Amino acid sequence: ILAPYAFTQDRLSANQYKTGPTTRRAFRDVVAETQRGIVQVFQKEKEKSLALGAIMSEDGEILTKASELKGELECELLDGRKFPAEIIAIDRDSDLAQLKINAANLSVVDWDLGPRPEVGQWFVTPGLEELPVSVGIVSVAEQTIPPDRGVLGISISDEENGARITKVFDDSG
Repeated sequence: ILAPYAFTQDRLSANQYKTGPTTRRAFRDVVAETQRGIVQVFQKEKEKSLALGAIMSEDGEILTKASELKGELECELLDGRKFPAEIIAIDRDSDLAQLKINAANLSVVDWDLGPRPEVGQWFVTPGLEELPVSVGIVSVAEQTIPPDRGVLGISISDEENGARITKVFDDSG
């Protein structure tokens, strides 16, 4: 029989985690140029942050996560200016949305089409603040997702206030 053992070591401070301010501060120069082409997407009426977006054209086309978009949208730029945003297109298979704001001479994200990141390399997410939103390490190699889709065992319809389950299939997940 093992006797109870209590850990006496102190926990790591927030600065010592990869998402802590000390680690994120080490990457601020990495995101400095890229963050000029980033916007924060908000649900205007609730002033709720929904997602980050990448500026795709100088005249205000933005690429962002589609599934998070709800209500009247607004985009905030690095300089603090805010613009109403309109959804132009949605690709549900990739969960991407194209937004449009009425602005000009915007800084566009410069896409690096070089080699894909490898397992073990750092991955940094820029935002509107001086420090990156997050810092991580690529932990799995690029994977091909098979075209067959999983079955949840329900049928869903889009409703104004969210999804609605319309049918539950027998003997399913």
